[in-house]
Amino acid sequence: MGNKEGEAMATKKRGSKLNKSETVQVRFDPKLKMVAELLAAKERRSLSSMIEWAVERIAREIPVATSKSDGSPLTAWQVVDECWDSEHYKRIKNLGDAYPGLLTYEERRLYELMVQVIIWCLDERLPKGRHWLMVKILWEDIVQCADESISENELLRLLKDVLTTDGDLFQLSTAADNAQCPVA
Repeated sequence: MGNKEGEAMATKKRGSKLNKSETVQVRFDPKLKMVAELLAAKERRSLSSMIEWAVERIAREIPVATSKSDGSPLTAWQVVDECWDSEHYKRIKNLGDAYPGLLTYEERRLYELMVQVIIWCLDERLPKGRHWLMVKILWEDIVQCADESISENELLRLLKDVLTTDGDLFQLSTAADNAQCPVA
């Protein structure tokens, strides 16, 4: 009976967590796993908490890029601080603009497709402030195109459909302002 109450209490505590965390799978060889478990025990942490702490610590120490302003080394943490946004497409845009060499293959493909959407928007004579609104509207389609679920021709067709079915995007200034889209 005591165990069930303890389990219920633990569940309630986990449910109140406001920080959005993601679960990732980690593969360790047996020796490294034992090392991590010993460190976790020493620090009185769970294994997952220990791994998260270690990654955060190393992210603040190891340089991954060079500052364009003064040439000083930048850690992964500093790069993320500079490029972070709650919206995925904006994070990729920020990272691609500032540190294109740090993009993964998948992120580079998404970045290139976002640029392609901007070029199409220019061809359609869409005002500059609306380009990123169009990227936001088409984001799921851009992801599908990057995954090769749809073609670039299909993505272009979807862009043209949005332009014709959603009316004149020139009039969507309040939507663009509410979306807080970056200006290209």
